[in-house]
Amino acid sequence: MTIKPSASRADIYVTGTPHNNFRATIEVPRHSNLWARLTAGQITVENVEGDKDMELLAGQLEIEIPRPDDYGHRDASVSAGSLDASAFNISKGGLFRSFHDQGPGKYRLHAHAMTGEIDLHSTE
Repeated sequence: MTIKPSASRADIYVTGTPHNNFRATIEVPRHSNLWARLTAGQITVENVEGDKDMELLAGQLEIEIPRPDDYGHRDASVSAGSLDASAFNISKGGLFRSFHDQGPGKYRLHAHAMTGEIDLHSTE
């Protein structure tokens, strides 16, 4: 793992991992903007307020949305699989599923999976 900190951000690169059952937990401050890309596997985001820009090619993307109204621009898409955005009252399955919405908040949400599942759930 490589961490490249600067005054306003920290870039974390995880490479050269085993190809079977690798797990990593990365803790960030509660108020953080997140940007993540993963080839295959699962990304779970819990208890983080801020912008979220998450993509994966194959697998599961699970994002906890503490307060859905905190999000302005929000979009999610899956090319093949399921999209369950219960935080925004949306559930779709099959091929080429997506939603784009504008809410009242200041944060931005982008989630995409080429193949797999996206779960955006609220804690309210």
